[in-house]
Amino acid sequence: MSKRMGTRFDVLAESLMPSLIALLPNSARVMSSSAVVTITFVIAVSLSFFLCVTILYCMYVVCVCTVS
Repeated sequence: MSKRMGTRFDVLAESLMPSLIALLPNSARVMSSSAVVTITFVIAVSLSFFLCVTILYCMYVVCVCTVS
């Protein structure tokens, strides 16, 4: 999908990443596991710098929200 869509895949991955990261602390094990697998796959396929920034920002927001 990444090869076919090119840079549009990066935009799609960036828009999906906050929702996927929000699933990580989910108590339903299936949802959390599927989010981890999807995030791993997207990181392996996409080579976008902005994706890294999005991931770091979302992880920061999730950590701040869970601590508060």
